[in-house]
Amino acid sequence: MFLTYLGHSTVYFGNGEENIIIDPFIRNNPECHLDFTQIQVTYVFVTHGHVDYLSDAIELCKRENAVLVANVEICHYAMQQGIVKILPMNIGGEIVLPFGHVKMVPALHSSTIVTELGQLLPGGLACGYVIEFYHRKFYHAGDTALTYDLKLLKDKKNRFDIAFLPVGGRYTMNVNEVIKAVKWLKPKVIIPMYYGPFPEMKTSLKVLQKHFSKGKTLCKVMKPVTTIRGSYEKHR
Repeated sequence: MFLTYLGHSTVYFGNGEENIIIDPFIRNNPECHLDFTQIQVTYVFVTHGHVDYLSDAIELCKRENAVLVANVEICHYAMQQGIVKILPMNIGGEIVLPFGHVKMVPALHSSTIVTELGQLLPGGLACGYVIEFYHRKFYHAGDTALTYDLKLLKDKKNRFDIAFLPVGGRYTMNVNEVIKAVKWLKPKVIIPMYYGPFPEMKTSLKVLQKHFSKGKTLCKVMKPVTTIRGSYEKHR
Protein backbone atom coordinates (compact mmCIF):
# COMPACT_ATOMS: atom_id res chain seq x y z
CA MET A 1 0.00 0.00 0.00
CA PHE A 2 1.20 3.52 -0.80
CA LEU A 3 0.29 6.92 0.58
CA THR A 4 1.31 10.13 -1.21
CA TYR A 5 0.82 13.69 -0.01
CA LEU A 6 0.48 16.00 -3.00
CA GLY A 7 0.40 19.29 -1.09
CA HIS A 8 -2.48 21.52 0.00
CA SER A 9 -5.13 19.03 1.21
CA THR A 10 -4.61 16.42 -1.49
CA VAL A 11 -4.03 12.87 -0.27
CA TYR A 12 -3.58 9.95 -2.67
CA PHE A 13 -3.44 6.36 -1.43
CA GLY A 14 -4.25 2.81 -2.41
CA ASN A 15 -2.96 -0.63 -3.21
CA GLY A 16 -2.66 -0.37 -7.00
CA GLU A 17 -6.00 -2.02 -7.66
CA GLU A 18 -8.16 0.38 -5.69
CA ASN A 19 -6.81 3.90 -5.33
CA ILE A 20 -8.38 6.91 -3.64
CA ILE A 21 -7.65 10.60 -4.00
CA ILE A 22 -9.12 13.18 -1.63
CA ASP A 23 -9.53 16.84 -2.63
CA PRO A 24 -7.44 16.66 -5.82
CA PHE A 25 -5.66 19.98 -6.44
CA ILE A 26 -2.87 19.12 -8.85
CA ARG A 27 -2.63 21.05 -12.10
CA ASN A 28 -2.79 24.56 -10.60
CA ASN A 29 -0.97 23.71 -7.38
CA PRO A 30 2.53 25.26 -7.54
CA GLU A 31 3.83 22.76 -4.97
CA CYS A 32 2.62 19.68 -6.85
CA HIS A 33 4.94 18.73 -9.69
CA LEU A 34 3.46 15.31 -10.31
CA ASP A 35 2.35 14.66 -13.87
CA PHE A 36 -1.44 14.79 -13.78
CA THR A 37 -1.64 11.82 -16.15
CA GLN A 38 0.13 9.62 -13.58
CA ILE A 39 -2.83 9.76 -11.20
CA GLN A 40 -4.79 6.51 -11.43
CA VAL A 41 -7.85 6.36 -9.22
CA THR A 42 -11.01 4.38 -8.69
CA TYR A 43 -12.57 6.82 -6.16
CA VAL A 44 -12.41 10.61 -5.89
CA PHE A 45 -13.48 12.13 -2.57
CA VAL A 46 -14.31 15.83 -2.26
CA THR A 47 -14.80 17.59 1.09
CA HIS A 48 -16.27 20.88 -0.21
CA GLY A 49 -16.87 22.92 -3.32
CA HIS A 50 -14.02 25.45 -3.35
CA VAL A 51 -12.08 25.56 -6.59
CA ASP A 52 -8.82 24.27 -5.10
CA TYR A 53 -10.65 21.10 -4.05
CA LEU A 54 -13.16 20.40 -6.78
CA SER A 55 -11.40 21.58 -9.95
CA ASP A 56 -9.39 18.44 -10.77
CA ALA A 57 -12.03 16.08 -9.38
CA ILE A 58 -14.31 16.41 -12.40
CA GLU A 59 -11.52 15.76 -14.91
CA LEU A 60 -10.19 12.77 -12.94
CA CYS A 61 -13.63 11.17 -12.75
CA LYS A 62 -14.08 11.56 -16.50
CA ARG A 63 -10.64 10.30 -17.47
CA GLU A 64 -10.45 7.41 -15.00
CA ASN A 65 -14.14 6.50 -15.02
CA ALA A 66 -13.83 6.91 -11.25
CA VAL A 67 -16.57 7.16 -8.66
CA LEU A 68 -17.14 10.58 -7.11
CA VAL A 69 -17.92 10.60 -3.38
CA ALA A 70 -19.20 13.97 -2.16
CA ASN A 71 -22.19 15.71 -0.68
CA VAL A 72 -25.48 15.84 -2.56
CA GLU A 73 -24.97 19.35 -3.95
CA ILE A 74 -21.50 18.64 -5.35
CA CYS A 75 -22.68 15.36 -6.86
CA HIS A 76 -25.59 17.16 -8.52
CA TYR A 77 -23.17 19.70 -10.01
CA ALA A 78 -20.87 16.89 -11.18
CA MET A 79 -23.77 15.19 -12.96
CA GLN A 80 -24.36 18.41 -14.89
CA GLN A 81 -20.69 18.23 -15.93
CA GLY A 82 -21.17 14.73 -17.33
CA ILE A 83 -20.09 12.60 -14.35
CA VAL A 84 -22.08 9.37 -14.24
CA LYS A 85 -20.62 7.47 -11.29
CA ILE A 86 -21.55 9.31 -8.11
CA LEU A 87 -22.08 8.36 -4.47
CA PRO A 88 -23.85 11.30 -2.82
CA MET A 89 -23.69 11.48 0.97
CA ASN A 90 -24.56 13.86 3.76
CA ILE A 91 -23.20 14.60 7.21
CA GLY A 92 -23.45 11.55 9.45
CA GLY A 93 -24.10 9.21 6.53
CA GLU A 94 -22.25 5.95 6.02
CA ILE A 95 -21.59 3.69 3.06
CA VAL A 96 -19.88 0.34 2.58
CA LEU A 97 -17.53 -0.01 -0.39
CA PRO A 98 -15.42 -2.95 -1.60
CA PHE A 99 -12.38 -1.74 0.36
CA GLY A 100 -14.23 -0.98 3.59
CA HIS A 101 -16.37 1.62 5.30
CA VAL A 102 -16.82 5.40 4.76
CA LYS A 103 -18.50 7.92 7.04
CA MET A 104 -19.03 11.59 6.20
CA VAL A 105 -18.39 13.74 9.27
CA PRO A 106 -18.80 17.46 10.02
CA ALA A 107 -16.30 20.17 9.13
CA LEU A 108 -16.75 23.80 10.14
CA HIS A 109 -16.08 25.67 6.91
CA SER A 110 -17.80 27.34 3.96
CA SER A 111 -18.47 25.64 0.62
CA THR A 112 -19.24 27.37 -2.67
CA ILE A 113 -18.86 26.16 -6.25
CA VAL A 114 -17.55 28.70 -8.77
CA THR A 115 -18.57 27.92 -12.35
CA GLU A 116 -16.48 28.65 -15.44
CA LEU A 117 -18.61 31.76 -15.94
CA GLY A 118 -17.88 32.98 -12.42
CA GLN A 119 -21.28 32.14 -11.03
CA LEU A 120 -21.53 31.07 -7.38
CA LEU A 121 -23.50 27.90 -6.68
CA PRO A 122 -24.37 26.38 -3.31
CA GLY A 123 -21.77 23.76 -2.40
CA GLY A 124 -23.66 22.17 0.45
CA LEU A 125 -22.05 21.55 3.83
CA ALA A 126 -18.29 21.11 4.10
CA CYS A 127 -17.26 17.75 5.50
CA GLY A 128 -14.47 15.40 6.46
CA TYR A 129 -14.25 11.63 5.98
CA VAL A 130 -13.53 8.65 8.17
CA ILE A 131 -12.32 5.96 5.79
CA GLU A 132 -11.53 2.35 6.69
CA PHE A 133 -9.39 1.05 3.85
CA TYR A 134 -8.57 -2.65 4.23
CA HIS A 135 -8.49 -2.41 8.03
CA ARG A 136 -6.53 0.84 8.12
CA LYS A 137 -8.50 3.72 9.57
CA PHE A 138 -7.97 7.24 8.19
CA TYR A 139 -9.49 10.58 9.10
CA HIS A 140 -9.29 13.39 6.56
CA ALA A 141 -10.60 16.56 8.18
CA GLY A 142 -10.99 18.58 4.99
CA ASP A 143 -10.97 22.27 5.87
CA THR A 144 -12.23 22.86 9.37
CA ALA A 145 -11.98 25.20 12.30
CA LEU A 146 -11.44 23.77 15.75
CA THR A 147 -14.81 22.41 16.76
CA TYR A 148 -15.94 20.24 19.64
CA ASP A 149 -17.46 17.88 17.06
CA LEU A 150 -13.96 16.45 16.65
CA LYS A 151 -14.15 14.92 20.11
CA LEU A 152 -17.07 12.75 19.01
CA LEU A 153 -14.94 11.04 16.34
CA LYS A 154 -12.64 9.26 18.77
CA ASP A 155 -13.09 5.52 18.92
CA LYS A 156 -11.50 4.01 22.03
CA LYS A 157 -11.42 0.52 20.53
CA ASN A 158 -10.14 1.46 17.07
CA ARG A 159 -7.79 4.46 16.96
CA PHE A 160 -7.16 6.32 13.72
CA ASP A 161 -4.03 5.04 12.04
CA ILE A 162 -3.61 8.47 10.44
CA ALA A 163 -5.40 11.79 10.86
CA PHE A 164 -4.84 14.39 8.14
CA LEU A 165 -5.36 17.78 9.80
CA PRO A 166 -5.23 21.32 8.34
CA VAL A 167 -2.85 23.68 10.12
CA GLY A 168 -2.86 26.82 7.92
CA GLY A 169 -4.42 29.08 10.52
CA ARG A 170 -6.16 31.63 8.28
CA TYR A 171 -8.93 29.55 6.78
CA THR A 172 -8.70 26.56 9.14
CA MET A 173 -7.27 25.50 12.48
CA ASN A 174 -3.83 26.77 13.43
CA VAL A 175 -1.01 24.74 14.95
CA ASN A 176 -2.03 25.30 18.57
CA GLU A 177 -5.62 24.38 17.80
CA VAL A 178 -4.48 21.19 16.08
CA ILE A 179 -2.72 20.22 19.30
CA LYS A 180 -6.05 20.54 21.09
CA ALA A 181 -7.79 18.53 18.38
CA VAL A 182 -5.27 15.70 18.69
CA LYS A 183 -6.03 15.43 22.42
CA TRP A 184 -9.61 14.63 21.46
CA LEU A 185 -8.90 12.44 18.43
CA LYS A 186 -5.91 10.50 19.84
CA PRO A 187 -4.70 9.17 16.45
CA LYS A 188 -1.58 7.05 16.09
CA VAL A 189 -0.14 9.42 13.47
CA ILE A 190 -1.01 12.92 12.31
CA ILE A 191 0.02 14.32 8.94
CA PRO A 192 -0.31 18.12 8.75
CA MET A 193 -1.82 19.55 5.57
CA TYR A 194 -3.05 22.86 4.20
CA TYR A 195 0.05 24.84 5.21
CA GLY A 196 0.87 25.95 1.63
CA PRO A 197 1.22 26.72 -1.21
CA PHE A 198 -0.21 30.23 -0.81
CA PRO A 199 1.66 32.89 1.24
CA GLU A 200 -1.24 33.60 3.61
CA MET A 201 -1.22 29.94 4.68
CA LYS A 202 2.47 29.61 5.44
CA THR A 203 3.05 28.44 9.00
CA SER A 204 5.86 26.97 11.05
CA LEU A 205 5.46 23.31 11.89
CA LYS A 206 8.29 23.30 14.45
CA VAL A 207 5.90 23.85 17.36
CA LEU A 208 3.81 20.91 16.21
CA GLN A 209 6.80 18.64 15.70
CA LYS A 210 8.30 19.55 19.06
CA HIS A 211 5.03 18.96 20.88
CA PHE A 212 4.64 15.49 19.41
CA SER A 213 8.30 14.48 19.61
CA LYS A 214 7.30 12.37 22.61
CA GLY A 215 4.05 10.66 23.42
CA LYS A 216 1.60 8.28 21.81
CA THR A 217 0.95 10.33 18.66
CA LEU A 218 3.56 10.67 15.93
CA CYS A 219 3.64 13.86 13.84
CA LYS A 220 4.78 13.00 10.33
CA VAL A 221 5.47 16.08 8.18
CA MET A 222 5.41 15.15 4.51
CA LYS A 223 6.70 17.47 1.82
CA PRO A 224 4.48 17.72 -1.26
CA VAL A 225 4.79 14.77 -3.65
CA THR A 226 6.41 12.37 -1.21
CA THR A 227 5.29 8.79 -0.66
CA ILE A 228 5.41 6.38 2.25
CA ARG A 229 4.60 2.70 2.06
CA GLY A 230 3.60 -0.05 4.42
CA SER A 231 3.47 0.70 8.15
CA TYR A 232 3.43 4.46 8.65
CA GLU A 233 4.65 4.27 12.24
CA LYS A 234 8.03 3.07 10.97
CA HIS A 235 8.62 6.39 9.16
CA ARG A 236 9.76 8.51 12.11
